[in-house]
Amino acid sequence: MRLWLAIVPLFAGQTPGPPRQPPVILSFSADSAATTGGEVPLAVRLAGGRPTHYRLALRADFRDAAWLPYRERLSWRAIRTGAEPPCPGRTGGSAVRLYLQVKAALGDQIEVVDGKRVLRPTAAESNVQSAPVCVVP
Repeated sequence: MRLWLAIVPLFAGQTPGPPRQPPVILSFSADSAATTGGEVPLAVRLAGGRPTHYRLALRADFRDAAWLPYRERLSWRAIRTGAEPPCPGRTGGSAVRLYLQVKAALGDQIEVVDGKRVLRPTAAESNVQSAPVCVVP
């Protein structure tokens, strides 16, 4: 049996005060022209809380996309499946759409499971943004 303590959000190690804000992606773009060694640099503008993790995917459902520790300078290792349409205005490139999401760890929430208090990590996920990328060989 699972019982949530939902009267007041309670996070271990957190002092009373305003709640942390979840991160929000304001904009996201990929600069495929600046690709070096197969790494495409990503420009991300954020608001709200500082992210602790991010994930990138070629699919909007993020299937097979793992959460990775967030870094200030994100990049994406360009991959091609061969089924992508050509890039408009560029010879030899393939057009893909890249999806980005970030999340912030908020602390641990106390949960009662089978009569015992258990700390569970709590995180807030951002909105999802996408950007077109031209992958050149």
